[in-house]
Amino acid sequence: MQLKNSVTFHGITSEMLLGIIIINSIFQKNNYELVITSITDSKHSFSSLHYSGNAIDIRISNIPPANMEHLLNELRTSLGSNFDVVHEIDHIHIEYQPKLRS
Repeated sequence: MQLKNSVTFHGITSEMLLGIIIINSIFQKNNYELVITSITDSKHSFSSLHYSGNAIDIRISNIPPANMEHLLNELRTSLGSNFDVVHEIDHIHIEYQPKLRS
């Protein structure tokens, strides 16, 4: 696992840290290097979960486009329904956002 130089873990939640461990194992299993490009740093939308330590961004330039959907599905399955996995134009955004149960 690598971190972009500007990445900071300050304020990350334990749930997101566990998520990173799961994400890293999936990347290793698929022979990809996990490169985290943002956690609580950088500029994001006003309501972004990055600021509360509940979101990360991951570099995807090292993932073949033909393999992307498989990787996204594996991340969603392994992380479970309390995590959102979003394929953005140039990165994967993953956030911990527990769903309300009735």
